[in-house]
Amino acid sequence: MGLELQPREDHAAYIDSWLSVLQGDKRFIFTAAAYAQRAADFLHGRQPASLAA
Repeated sequence: MGLELQPREDHAAYIDSWLSVLQGDKRFIFTAAAYAQRAADFLHGRQPASLAA
């Protein structure tokens, strides 16, 4: 899968960006999760029936 066990320099920046957003809107994580679910549902819906099960 290409997963690396070593932290990358941009990991801290990624977490920092989430912390900044959450300081402004503590419920934003729920909005982001809802958008992620919609994206997953869309992609799942585009799979052939034999793969979707």
